[in-house]
Amino acid sequence: MSELALVSGVVLGAVFIAAGVLKLSSPHWPGDAVALGVSERVARPVPVVEVVLGALVATGVGSPWSEVAVIALLVVFSIVVLRASRFEQPPVCACFGSLGRRPVGRGHLLRNLALIALGVITVLG
Repeated sequence: MSELALVSGVVLGAVFIAAGVLKLSSPHWPGDAVALGVSERVARPVPVVEVVLGALVATGVGSPWSEVAVIALLVVFSIVVLRASRFEQPPVCACFGSLGRRPVGRGHLLRNLALIALGVITVLG
């Protein structure tokens, strides 16, 4: 594995761990996810999944499948954001719990694309 792939995996894993921990500590989760059009039943386990996948990616355990799972989850998140950004009143992003609560939009999609790129670098590295 190249140094770039190693750093990409650690950064991507850390982002996922942070997102999961911040959601778990947010009083707004899973309500924010419901506002994005996600059912509470689906949204409730997302933070735990993020923490587990983040730890796997950051440590390289389960590679390349853990990275592929993160990329797939980011694609799903991007679809949710794209759909919610078309609502008459776009809901706030719940991506990092209560941190940076602002309406979903293009910036969220660009961030997800950058994270997908990190995942691809990690898989190919």
